Amino acid sequence: MEAYLNRSVMLIIPQKPFYDWINYIEPTHPMSDDGDYNAFLLPDGFRKKDADLFVQDNYQAFFEDYLNSMWTDESDWPQKRTFAVFKEWFTWKFASSVEDLRDDTPLIAG
Repeated sequence: MEAYLNRSVMLIIPQKPFYDWINYIEPTHPMSDDGDYNAFLLPDGFRKKDADLFVQDNYQAFFEDYLNSMWTDESDWPQKRTFAVFKEWFTWKFASSVEDLRDDTPLIAG
């Protein structure tokens, strides 16, 4: 039996400009969209418009999280990291409910 989690979830999905940047910085190991994205749990009761506002308010943290996960030398990061640039480099998808299909394995926070 599935367990409902009292959270919503958002995926931040890199787009071509992100991959162009990292492949320019590190051409020896080219990257492309492999379908594996970062997911972020949001409060229960969020709706799409809430998630959109959350992204707008926190895009800088999402942007820097992705950049840092690929390349830690901040001097190589793009200097222009506005919300408009974020929207070119990333999209996001939202789901208002999360279900745990593994009721035999307890969730561990930490």
